[in-house]
Amino acid sequence: KKEGMYGELFSHVLNGGTVVSEFEFLTGFSGEFFPSDYMVYGNYLKKDFYSAVGILKNQGYATMAFHPYTSSNYNRENAYLKMGFDQRFFEDSFEDTKIIRNYISDESMSKKMISEYENRTDKTQPVFMFGVTMQNHGGYTIPFANFDQEVWLTGDMEGKYPEADMYLSLVKKSDEAFEWLVNYFSQCDQPTMIVMFGDHQPGIEDEFFDEAMGVESAKVPNEQKM
Repeated sequence: KKEGMYGELFSHVLNGGTVVSEFEFLTGFSGEFFPSDYMVYGNYLKKDFYSAVGILKNQGYATMAFHPYTSSNYNRENAYLKMGFDQRFFEDSFEDTKIIRNYISDESMSKKMISEYENRTDKTQPVFMFGVTMQNHGGYTIPFANFDQEVWLTGDMEGKYPEADMYLSLVKKSDEAFEWLVNYFSQCDQPTMIVMFGDHQPGIEDEFFDEAMGVESAKVPNEQKM
């Protein structure tokens, strides 16, 4: 907390459409005015495209993209290539992974990123790594034998919103994985900046949001929902 900067991030994406948030972060362009059925990575990125990846490559950075899911998901393999990532790692690149529910865990994601950082050929070259996790992907209604729930809502909300309970338990595990990642890079000689953001709100009970905000969520402006 002493070294970090914090703030609020406005995302106009709700429940899905992860790649719009990715596209905005990596390119600086807004996806707010895309049609609702517009898949930016599939419909738009058909040739080499301006992005932070290319800017950093021109400054001598090695560039790596990580997504512990299929390369075809949202056409990421092609999109990451067009944006200039030197290396692209998808689920078939991950070994000895920990699975939470149906997805590779954030802990395994952090360890993979660190492994590639440590095993890079030129140890003096700065690195830009971009990762999109899968651990907390919806839905949140089915119990899993490989997931131990640790967080429950209390007070007036106790027992009312099981989807929110599961989601918050997953967030706790993300917190722990992020702590591990930060602790590792805090010991590295190279100055390091870690940026973490959420791509959209989770698809949990509407009634939970209604109660949390004290008003029917459908009547709340998007600026307040995010």
